[in-house]
Amino acid sequence: MSKATNALLAFALGAVAGATAGLLLAPATGEETRKNLKKKMDGLKDDLGDLKNEMASKAEELKKSFVNGDTVKSK
Repeated sequence: MSKATNALLAFALGAVAGATAGLLLAPATGEETRKNLKKKMDGLKDDLGDLKNEMASKAEELKKSFVNGDTVKSK
């Protein structure tokens, strides 16, 4: 494996270990932790949906400009 792959794998494993330790050592009860996680995951789901829509819109703009032969303006 390359150094970059090893570094990425180490980072991912560290993130998982940190998240696990955080959940196990959290001062909140299990029920409170689950509610908080659900709330954060719902927010993340909404954010990802918004990002998906934004990216689809930008892709459509790029497609139209490519078909029309226009130059793409960066914002």
